[in-house]
Amino acid sequence: MAVKPTLQKKYQDRQFKWIWKLVSLYLFILYFNQTAYSQEFYDGEAETVLLWNSNALNEDAIDQESFFATLESAGFKIIRKDPGDLMNHPPAPNTLLIIPHTSACLLSEENVKTIIKDLSLGLTLITDGESGLSQAMGIELGEPIHVTDIVDHTFPELKPHWSGNQHAAWIKNFSDKKGNLLVSDGDHNYPLAITQRFGKGECLYFAPLFDPISAKGFARFVNLPYFIIHVLHRHPLFRRQGADVYFDPGFRFNVPIDTLANRWRQSGIRAIHAAAWYFYNQTPYDYAWLIKAAHQNGILVYAWLEWPYVGKKFWDLHPEWRQKNAVLQDAHLDFLYLMDFQNPLCLQAAMDDLSLLLENDWDGIDIAEFSMTGVSSEALKGPHNPECFTGFTPTARTDFKKLHGFDQIELFDITSRHYWKKDSAALNTFYRYRVEVNNILLNHVIHAIDSLNTVRKRNWEIILTIADNSLHPEFNQLLGFDMHSTLELLRKYNLTLQVEDPYTEWTKPPERYTDLGKTYRRYLGERPFIIDINVVAVHPPDQNDYSVAQPTGSEILQLWEKAADQCSRVCFYSESTVFSHDWEILPFAMAARTEILPDGQDLLINTPYTVTLTSVNMDYEFFLDDKLWTCYSEEGILIPQGKHRLSFVEKHDTSAIQVLKIQLVSISDELLRCQRNGDSLEVTYSSPARCALTLSRRPSVMILDGVTVDFPIIQNEKNIVVMAPPGVHRLLLVDR
Repeated sequence: MAVKPTLQKKYQDRQFKWIWKLVSLYLFILYFNQTAYSQEFYDGEAETVLLWNSNALNEDAIDQESFFATLESAGFKIIRKDPGDLMNHPPAPNTLLIIPHTSACLLSEENVKTIIKDLSLGLTLITDGESGLSQAMGIELGEPIHVTDIVDHTFPELKPHWSGNQHAAWIKNFSDKKGNLLVSDGDHNYPLAITQRFGKGECLYFAPLFDPISAKGFARFVNLPYFIIHVLHRHPLFRRQGADVYFDPGFRFNVPIDTLANRWRQSGIRAIHAAAWYFYNQTPYDYAWLIKAAHQNGILVYAWLEWPYVGKKFWDLHPEWRQKNAVLQDAHLDFLYLMDFQNPLCLQAAMDDLSLLLENDWDGIDIAEFSMTGVSSEALKGPHNPECFTGFTPTARTDFKKLHGFDQIELFDITSRHYWKKDSAALNTFYRYRVEVNNILLNHVIHAIDSLNTVRKRNWEIILTIADNSLHPEFNQLLGFDMHSTLELLRKYNLTLQVEDPYTEWTKPPERYTDLGKTYRRYLGERPFIIDINVVAVHPPDQNDYSVAQPTGSEILQLWEKAADQCSRVCFYSESTVFSHDWEILPFAMAARTEILPDGQDLLINTPYTVTLTSVNMDYEFFLDDKLWTCYSEEGILIPQGKHRLSFVEKHDTSAIQVLKIQLVSISDELLRCQRNGDSLEVTYSSPARCALTLSRRPSVMILDGVTVDFPIIQNEKNIVVMAPPGVHRLLLVDR
């Protein structure tokens, strides 16, 4: 391989470089130091140092924990240093330095002078509370005021609220000529958080403590990750296209599909689960256009079913097939207009319509929350709410009476001996009956879809989404659920299980997904599964530890972090409910488990999934594991899962550079290997569904595992997208 570019001049001397490495070994663990190594290759994240007081107590201890949890979940590689070590190992000028109040109070006058000097040279500083450091920066604080509602000026719609009796100091001498106002209190508009320029550097300052309450960064300034990435412009090294999301066209009718698809790609979304019930609109939703636009952006599309809610028009056209509640009225729960799938005519009509819908080029089907009860909070009230207690259609009543000798409507006849408050055995018999019916109907639906998949020679991934009942065994009866039968279906049809926690758990901390993941790992062993996170307004104003009703900022990042620690795929409900500013930071959080370490002139990267190394200097050619690497674009370098060595070669060094043709630009799932063989690019990938491979140009021939193939190819403005089959495959792309 040709000679690589030299490092910056001060590190050319080998002896000095060796001494410098020994001194800085701790700083380099799992981290990439831009200042010492990569400025000529790279314009990404610099060193992130958190001054850590191991003797901190009470609010100060919680406050520094909040900083650490927030930064780690956002994908920053944090080096914790003792404040007393600052003079021995001063930060480089472009370091991101976080000094919580407890550490700021330990700084000597000499430390403070050094930091102020480094600020003028390019340091980025984050600190909070009153200290000698804040005073040296010229910040004057006003007397503490009572704070409840606050204003986030970067996202005014957020409307944070501080619970309890909280008082906060504020910045008395702020001037918008010197900085930016980020957060103020709602009553007086007094500045609580600002940024301020100091020469080439910048400081983000919180007048009160950042978060002395939650230890997670949720309680006061939940938007810190956004402030760092999009206000201070300091972002982590890696990003990832890793999220599944639910998509309800009803919330996006005013946004062009092409705009949405491009936005999804930028947001790190790999697949959308599109609500299928708009097929029944007066003007049916254009699913073909949606699928094409998504595929052009390398995004997969699943048909999202909420059966037995088929669609409002289906309900309107067939009043004779509607599900009935315990007062013999039509069963309408929340947005669910429930149909009677026990009626074979109703079920067949729904399947016929689905067969027509599935003629489009879908990548899979998500059968979500299938139950004759409707999976809603109303259904969980059971017989206490007869208007939402289902299973009383003529078909069901005839069948149940034949099996058990009485009409289930008697459960709600106060004069009957089977009245549910008097005859618990009869009620339990009805509960078991609903479970049995649900199992039979779900098996029928899955079998029909699986058969259609085979007959049409499609490659659909079939996902079965369930509400977790591990903490609430009563859900088995109230929702007609049976885990044993569900596990049998997974094995029989090779389904992918997706689990959502019930709404009763949504106000709890992100660690709930650690428990959820462990529970389903016991059920599933090594079988992959998905965790679904519902992102909606759930926190009441008086809930301690939380400042915003809907998960956002550091909370949504930690929800992702805990769920992703348990399974390889995470899904959000929904792409429209997640705040837009959160989509700007989530791709970095999706890649948070990637590690990087300089080794001489190379980078050692260890990642459990495919990621993109961003902000790369395109004046260089790239070598991965000593082979010319052709998987990159202006957005960065694709790095496959596993351990790798990345090297750089100047483009003018033509002895090492081949004339490149096809390049792999992006991939919807896992890239395992990629290498150039003459005129061909050989890509090895793994995907549970079809795999969207975005290429720089169209191949003349495609060979999959030694067999010539002809896969669908979609053209976009710059590139082409190949839709390859699911599984682990070696795809040879011939370019002649």
